[in-house]
Amino acid sequence: MRKVILGIACVAWSVSLAVYGDYAQPPDANAWVVGPVNSLFMAGGPVPADDWLASQSGPVTNVTVWYSFAMNISEPITSVTLEMWDGLAAAESPTGYAMPDQLVWSQSFLPGEFSTSWAGLGGGWHDPYMPYTDSSDLTYRRMDIPIDPGAEFVATAGETYWFRALMYQPAMGGGPLGWKGSVGSPNAAAVWDANGGIGVPDWQELLDPYTSAPMSLAFELSVVPEPSSVLLVIAGAAGIALFRRRLLKL
Repeated sequence: MRKVILGIACVAWSVSLAVYGDYAQPPDANAWVVGPVNSLFMAGGPVPADDWLASQSGPVTNVTVWYSFAMNISEPITSVTLEMWDGLAAAESPTGYAMPDQLVWSQSFLPGEFSTSWAGLGGGWHDPYMPYTDSSDLTYRRMDIPIDPGAEFVATAGETYWFRALMYQPAMGGGPLGWKGSVGSPNAAAVWDANGGIGVPDWQELLDPYTSAPMSLAFELSVVPEPSSVLLVIAGAAGIALFRRRLLKL
């Protein structure tokens, strides 16, 4: 009996972490790449942000972002800064659409603290700040960033946050960096900063340059549920095991 309960408890723990603890907006191969995302050699850029709904309370322990280089000319990434903002719903916002409000967390990472890998091909470049659009297919890559214990952003279940990834490059060299678009989101449209990341942001809705449809960005967040949430799942699994055991005795 103890083995049964332990087995179900382990399964419950795994399911809680792997399914209920993550937020994902996977990349769409045909979606635009939106940039630059704060490349040092560019004077301004749209530096976009996208919203996500926390399904559970707990720390964000790992972040994945999909990105591309303009013209497929790559070069080293010198640092990455991740940001979390609280937000204003459309009904509260002076713009009439949902947008970030106040910066609530920021963490920077140097080479060796993140890893990158090839992910796919497709989608052109879109810079709403200039504006400029190039439909040529771009190679896109994924960046995985683990966050050290104690330095994580701690989410609260039911809250909507805005996430922004700023990726920096050397002052001269290859093409600027952009953030890959996603297959879609049930939340609000992503936004971009008409002030180019300088001073107080002037958030604008991120819309497709041809169709004006709302756009979303590709990222994934791993949220480890609070211990109380996991214990509740385990307790429920153990209760089911006991109930089934008693039924078998009847």
